[in-house]
Formats: sequence, C-alpha cells, structure tokens
Amino acid sequence: MNQRKLIWFAIGGSTLVYSFIAFFLERQPQRSFEESLRLPIVLVLYGAALVTYLFSYIAPSRVVAHPQTRFIMRLALTEAVAIYGLIAALIAHDWRIYIGPWIVAIVGFMQAMPSEQDER
Repeated sequence: MNQRKLIWFAIGGSTLVYSFIAFFLERQPQRSFEESLRLPIVLVLYGAALVTYLFSYIAPSRVVAHPQTRFIMRLALTEAVAIYGLIAALIAHDWRIYIGPWIVAIVGFMQAMPSEQDER
C-alpha cells in the first residue's frame, strides 16, 4: 500500500471513530431531532462545515505547490467537516446531528481517494 492510500485510510477512518464517540456519548437525545437541528450553534457549525468543505477543493491548490502537501491539506479540511459535526452533536446532546456532516466528509474523502496512477 502506498503512502497516500495509508494517509487516506487513516484520516478517513478517524471519522468512523468520531461516529462511535458521538453515538456512545450522546445515545439518548434530550430533544427531538428537529429541535436539535434548529439550535443556533448547530446551524453555525453546519455552516462552518459547509464552508470548510468548499475550501477543501479551493485552498490546497492555491496555497501549496507540493502535490503530497496539497493532498494532506485537502484530507485535513475534509476531516474538519466531520469534526464540526462531532462538536455539534456533543453540544446538542444528539448523536444524529453528526450524520449530515459525516456524509459530506465521506463524499469528500471518496473524491480525494488516491488512484492507481498515484501508486506509480
């Protein structure tokens, strides 16, 4: 396995750990999902997650010239999307809040997956 795939699996896999943290710490929601979703801090964190996701496509190519560093920067920004979701879930005391940002992060990770060409 090449270095890029190892980094991709490690950072992408961390979001799975975050899902377990969200579920086991906030297994019993204190309010309905709709009420949790409407909390102002949750909306702010969802907005930050969306902006970060967009920056994960724009920023690496504009900031860094080295391809490996750009790749890691994109993965780190994509992971931040999941972290915003985890923070929102912990603040709202509702594990279900994590699911939306996690799905967005998974999409970002799938689009950043190293190809077979990267192994050569």
